[in-house]
Amino acid sequence: SSPSKPPVTGVKRPHDQGHEFEPPPHCIRKILKQSLPDHATVSKEANSAFTRASGIFILYLSSCANDLARDHSRTTVSSQDVLDAVSELELGPLFGSKMEEFLKAYQQDEVNKKIEKEKQKVIEIKMKEEEEKKKGEMEMG
Repeated sequence: SSPSKPPVTGVKRPHDQGHEFEPPPHCIRKILKQSLPDHATVSKEANSAFTRASGIFILYLSSCANDLARDHSRTTVSSQDVLDAVSELELGPLFGSKMEEFLKAYQQDEVNKKIEKEKQKVIEIKMKEEEEKKKGEMEMG
């Protein structure tokens, strides 16, 4: 038998063109499942179309948000740039308020995580202090 060839990496095949800019299809299927009625089904071709459209939309929105960041002499795209890009692309009426709600909830979640982390640090410090106190009492007594 002939030795198997190692897979060739970095080679772009014609049928793969453009797919590096698409979100993972399983993520798109999950979004579709959550947003469509329970009885709805999506064909493979439709799922591919949604995946491709999602990738194109993300590229379009990120390009606009990046332009807005550069207009303000920044190299980092902020969440506000994304919200402003949604408005600039006249998509605000469709989902601008939902994005703002999501952003507020995300920011609050991040604050809550930070608070929990700080609480955990305080608990760990107190536990360590108690351990050291008990060690000291055992050594003395």
